[in-house]
Amino acid sequence: MSLSECFTYISAKAGADPVRLVFLCAPAGSCETLEATTEFARASGWVRAVEDGGAALVAPVVPGGWAAAPKGLLHSLYGEARGYFRVAEGRGIPGKNDVAWVWEVLLGLVGYGEGACFAADYVAAHPSFCAASVLVGGQMSDFSVLNEPSDHWFVAEPSEFYAAPANKDVPVAVWFIGEAADEATVAALARRGAPEGCVRVDADDVSAEEGFAARALDYLSHAIRWKSGPDGRLAWHHTAAEFDVGNTYHHRSVTLRGIEYPYALHLPCGMSTDDARDLPLVLSIHGRGEPAWIFSDKNGWERLADETRGFAVALPDSPGNIWMDSRDAGVAAAVAADAVGAFGLDASRVYITGFSNGAVYTAQQATAHPENFAAASSWNGPGLEAVAAGGMGDHVFAEGFARSAAEMPFWICFGSADGPQCRDHEGDLAHVLAPNGCCGDDAVVWDGDNHYLKEFGYAEGDRLTSRVFMDAEGCPRVGITEVRDLPHGAIADEARAAWEFMKRFRRPEGSCKVEVLES
Repeated sequence: MSLSECFTYISAKAGADPVRLVFLCAPAGSCETLEATTEFARASGWVRAVEDGGAALVAPVVPGGWAAAPKGLLHSLYGEARGYFRVAEGRGIPGKNDVAWVWEVLLGLVGYGEGACFAADYVAAHPSFCAASVLVGGQMSDFSVLNEPSDHWFVAEPSEFYAAPANKDVPVAVWFIGEAADEATVAALARRGAPEGCVRVDADDVSAEEGFAARALDYLSHAIRWKSGPDGRLAWHHTAAEFDVGNTYHHRSVTLRGIEYPYALHLPCGMSTDDARDLPLVLSIHGRGEPAWIFSDKNGWERLADETRGFAVALPDSPGNIWMDSRDAGVAAAVAADAVGAFGLDASRVYITGFSNGAVYTAQQATAHPENFAAASSWNGPGLEAVAAGGMGDHVFAEGFARSAAEMPFWICFGSADGPQCRDHEGDLAHVLAPNGCCGDDAVVWDGDNHYLKEFGYAEGDRLTSRVFMDAEGCPRVGITEVRDLPHGAIADEARAAWEFMKRFRRPEGSCKVEVLES
């Protein structure tokens, strides 16, 4: 089955933000023909809900009924959907030809009646596929798959060290309605470890109530399954609207060359602006297609700030959700200066870190203007070929930095299961070792046996292996960390490791050298 045989719809509101894709499994009598499926998608309110919510919809047509639907149907349709949907001209991510980004961490699944039976069995067999599901009537029919090992969808071939959990042990977010709320189905799918809010049970059928589809989409819109490993990490997440109006962030903006750049500042939980004075500042730069409202929860910086009460976090946003050095040079420094001035933060301890496209931008800004930052950390950054093809610039490190007198302590992270363009960082060392007084011949190895220990707060320290390069005084100046079984995503322990590295440095105003603080 292809998408051309399904009912599909994308909101006119869709743009550069990731588009949540909802699979709609219609009940018997409404799923066998395209005409019947289309009518159900509209009559049930899902087309209106998707339009208002800026989402996309796929309703498969199954002429033989759901019992005859191919195994892996939704996986196959999602693979096609990645390049299928288009947003209005000029509204997409620059360089993506107006292709909507239907991100695999945001998938939703909705089923009615027999379609809910199919959906329930799909969730049981593939628990990491969707971020959340809504089941209206219909119960699970195949309980045998619960004891099978997960299909670790995010990493097809994990390492020998990854012990795939049983399907029943992978947390899922499900809203059970009507017949789907029967004891056996709820018990099978309402698993331990699901974040608060992920599991809902309504024994009464509320699906006929006015506005139900909109409420169901709102439920789906709070779930995300981060690509933190082979089976991901389920999280209950704020929406864009909640990010803008909540009391967790201070929202400000800077304007550079006529372009406004909003940013959100997070202070440690419960800390007043007066108490936050003189805190260091971490700039956390999002990746391509990942606006700050989504990116904020991805890599653990805010949780670490709350835990340590040791720094503030600023999350800048870029136009079109992409950082381009030709357009955005100097924005990171401008955001830092604004935050330091507005909140009285420590200008000598500003650190810059970024993910993917944000990692490239981090390297570009840190090496072009090292006087603005005390240390830098890039995560899952692509190589130069991908950078140029993606419109992110014609370089990763500033020309001449490797021969300069400027120091820039640098911490690199990447995932062992990421794409090849994001795994090779040996060339990066040539740019950062010499300026930091390091030799590439010797490196100390930090791993889960000797450094990333639970007693130091690391939850998954056994996945981290770092080669750390010292200066002549034995101070760590450059590190490169591989995270085992990590695809193009992040885990919170990377933030902990990067912070432990960066926090030892400060940069006196205007100096090309950094100072090392006492531990």
